[in-house]
Amino acid sequence: MLTWTNKQIEYTNEISDLIKNTKLTDLRCKHVCSLESVQAQQVYKETLKTGYDCRWGSVSGNTDCLHHLQNILRQERDNYNHTVRIVVTSDLTNKKYIWTDNLHSTIKYIRQKGLKTKLIDIPFYVIDLTTNKITVIDVNNSVRPSLKDIEGAIRSAVNRVSRSTSNLIVLNYTVKDFLIDNMVLLRNKNIAEMRKEGE
Repeated sequence: MLTWTNKQIEYTNEISDLIKNTKLTDLRCKHVCSLESVQAQQVYKETLKTGYDCRWGSVSGNTDCLHHLQNILRQERDNYNHTVRIVVTSDLTNKKYIWTDNLHSTIKYIRQKGLKTKLIDIPFYVIDLTTNKITVIDVNNSVRPSLKDIEGAIRSAVNRVSRSTSNLIVLNYTVKDFLIDNMVLLRNKNIAEMRKEGE
């Protein structure tokens, strides 16, 4: 039984500036692909302790980064503007952490719009798990008014929290870190932008 079934669910379209102005590259990332960096290795080892293999594509059985790039390229060819699910969690000090729960689409928007793209610039919705109730924040009617879809989104969000150990949160692995570890996913102009940012 999922713990969220005993919690009150609030549905709103009010969103904080903190969330909507978060850059996509600053979102917490729940996946790794290449395990060459020390940070990616640490994230991978930490998630294994929770019984979860965080390698991108481990659930579908294909962890090859180029396979995922093909999926992103298909989204671009089809002009597919998928709504990104954002999950907000907190630690014991009530500090908030904002995660992407749709990495393919997040990267697609970064490739398309650049490294400075914020959540407010793309279609997204939020599952906020930082209080005793679950808050579904619908931004610009991004959530389909279907109980089944909302339950599925909450289930995915709760799974995200169950894998977010305090050690994993401390590692602070972001989408930007993921992209630095897997530059093949970026366009040349994004790589140039990233190098300029690092100067």
